[in-house]
Amino acid sequence: MRSYIKLPPVKPMPDSKLRTRQFTDYMWINYVNHIILRYYKEVDTNEIKLIIKTELSKQQAKIEDKIKEHIYSWIKKDKRIGLWEFILTLESKSDSFKGFYDMKFSHSQWKKYFVFEAKNLGKIKTTKSYTLINEYVYVNTKDRKDGGMYRFMTKKYATKINFGGMIGFVVGEVKGNIIKDLTDKIQSVYRGKINGKLIDMKIELSSIEENENTFTTFHLRNGEKFNLYHILMYFN
Repeated sequence: MRSYIKLPPVKPMPDSKLRTRQFTDYMWINYVNHIILRYYKEVDTNEIKLIIKTELSKQQAKIEDKIKEHIYSWIKKDKRIGLWEFILTLESKSDSFKGFYDMKFSHSQWKKYFVFEAKNLGKIKTTKSYTLINEYVYVNTKDRKDGGMYRFMTKKYATKINFGGMIGFVVGEVKGNIIKDLTDKIQSVYRGKINGKLIDMKIELSSIEENENTFTTFHLRNGEKFNLYHILMYFN
């Protein structure tokens, strides 16, 4: 139990569908962030560490996928969340992508949805910490342009939605401040004339109920404002 994690306040879901349909996007987003932060607050860390240890013993570790599956199972079993009637799905990748690429929250009374992209962070085996930071933010090589945030900016994710989320699983060795490393990288990539450039306040630290493991980035994507909510989960 991480008692220091503060959950966004939410009201009981109204019985009236009419009243529920009057919810703003901000209210729905609040519910989603509440659910994810509740998981992080209440999950048994030893369970996650065992998952990580088991995966690291394999030739090809799938830590990210296994933790996402754990989140899915945990939320499905939580009766409190079940009363809110959110639909959580793990979306299959298409084309050259394999496995699951995100978690998608939807609701029968909400015309939109909320997608999270999850990435591992920290030094894992021979993979350097900066390599995974690039995978989280933006990868630009001769053969590949990709990255968790980049997929939102190119509308591969949240095509018609002006918000989304990133979850960083800090599962490897970290030296220094991982959030500073991430935000420095974000500042260096999403500036100037690039699609997805930072606008307004650019980056708001501790943005969700002042939790230090959260921040929000504000972008201009194809001429429209786009907000990306970031939640880090430390399991290292």
